[in-house]
Amino acid sequence: MNPIAARSGSPFFSIVMPTRNRAHLLRHSLRSALNQTFDDYEIVVSDNYSDDETPQVVRGLDHPRLRYVRTTEAMSMPDHWEFALDHARGQFVGYLCDDDAFTAPALARAAEALQKHAAKLIVLGWAKYSGSTSFEAPIRNSVLMPVKPAGLSWKMSQETLPQMTKCRLSLDLPLMLNSFCQREVLEQVRREAGKLFILAPDYSFSLMIQTAVPTWLHLDEPLRLQGEFAESIGTTQLRNRGQAAQVFLKEFGNQSFFGRSPMDLYLMSNVLANTFQLCKNRLKGLAGFDIDWVSYFEGCWIDMATLADYDVEVRDDREVFWRVLGEQSSDIQTKVKDKINSPEMQARLRQGWRHPSWQLRVRWNFWRNKSWQYYRGSKYGFSNIFEAAQLVTKLNGKRPRTGALEPAG
Repeated sequence: MNPIAARSGSPFFSIVMPTRNRAHLLRHSLRSALNQTFDDYEIVVSDNYSDDETPQVVRGLDHPRLRYVRTTEAMSMPDHWEFALDHARGQFVGYLCDDDAFTAPALARAAEALQKHAAKLIVLGWAKYSGSTSFEAPIRNSVLMPVKPAGLSWKMSQETLPQMTKCRLSLDLPLMLNSFCQREVLEQVRREAGKLFILAPDYSFSLMIQTAVPTWLHLDEPLRLQGEFAESIGTTQLRNRGQAAQVFLKEFGNQSFFGRSPMDLYLMSNVLANTFQLCKNRLKGLAGFDIDWVSYFEGCWIDMATLADYDVEVRDDREVFWRVLGEQSSDIQTKVKDKINSPEMQARLRQGWRHPSWQLRVRWNFWRNKSWQYYRGSKYGFSNIFEAAQLVTKLNGKRPRTGALEPAG
């Protein structure tokens, strides 16, 4: 493992952009990274041995902030993220995936908060962009955006780390794709653990980094767009175990990760549980944390229900689920069955996990508490995630902001 580069005169930010064979998405994400109102940053595009037009897309922009690096062979996603990190030179480092985008003031707002409050880690708020290949045709090329007042608050890792024992991902927690973290902290954790990115790299980063950062800033303002495409790894893992999800697994070769959890199933909750155990074996700061096995089984059940909603056959998965659950303690069995059979879960099962029903719930929540709103490209004049980010910037400028910094806890 190479140390993260440290040079005098380093830029304030490094935006690291790992990519592989998604030039058609990268071109829009990269434009958003270059379209910043802040000027002290670099962009590192790390190409995981692509055989498409990725090099041409980067060369075509020919920008002084932009550097292009390339692996000598195809790597697994976490190994590639480690490789990419070796090339970052900024004082604060964050990742921008090739299916996501920044709004124009993202770096400026993050820098202002980091410098004013001497923070080591900041999490940026988000809006969601459903791309042209989204699984849900009714909401393709649309933005889901919060409309509540923007705010800035301190968060305490001793309160947020326990949330991660439930083996769920939340975009309000520090993930490498929504955060900027101080170089020294990254180096410290990397030295102790050997690497930052393990199996599910965003989840491993969050687990590890929070052991080294007692408090962190949450900038609750949509400064980045979380893209959802059929090409997105996380989306396919949750929806259909499609090509992107299969490539993700294949690139690990013969390595086996699922032996650290009760079930040998390719479910998101199971991937996160195995990541948790792998991280815990590497980092002393996680010694006092254990997986919430009731939440784990509940999450796996929801994962299977979601896949079934998208016409994936999960009969074998469910057979394994019930067999393994039957091997657990009576307390765990009772609590999991109570969760599954609760009126709320049964209503959710009837409603389904597909996005059209979710969209209706979002609309209801908007009219009830005015917290979210949809914007369609056909009405607001955007056709890709970069153009959508420009709309979010415009709309965000009209939102009220809370004046004071909320304290930790």
